[in-house]
Amino acid sequence: MSAVVRPATESDANAVLSIDGGVLGTAEHASLVSRRIESGHCLVSECEGRVSGFATVHPRSFFGRDFIELLVVDTDFRRQGVANALLGACAHRSTTPELFTSTNSSNLPMLNLLRKAQWLFSGELVGIDEGDPELVFYRSSELKLFLSQSVHETP
Repeated sequence: MSAVVRPATESDANAVLSIDGGVLGTAEHASLVSRRIESGHCLVSECEGRVSGFATVHPRSFFGRDFIELLVVDTDFRRQGVANALLGACAHRSTTPELFTSTNSSNLPMLNLLRKAQWLFSGELVGIDEGDPELVFYRSSELKLFLSQSVHETP
């Protein structure tokens, strides 16, 4: 299945919040997602005419570098390349030479995605989620061309 990735619009908000609510579901996330859509820092993936996933990026927020805050795929579209397309689109659109993201050590699907996409391990943060360290990864701009070749993105 081919995923088309594009910037989220206000008309995507309900679909994005529905995906987030079904997976992560906190008021804090809903507020964050709404702010990122309004600011143009949320991408959505479409498959079969439906919003199949989204990613939010906070520009220059991680030691002056862009940071992918959330990457969530609707349960109906998992293991179909949606997360990889979103990850690639975020890297392609990054405004800084390096792009960072993180995930809990227990999030095996995300860890596998990052490893397969050849993101580099940067470090471990403890004390955020008790007993589940946050693992930080990054990609450098040298690999943007490779990633962009596998992404179908519309402006």
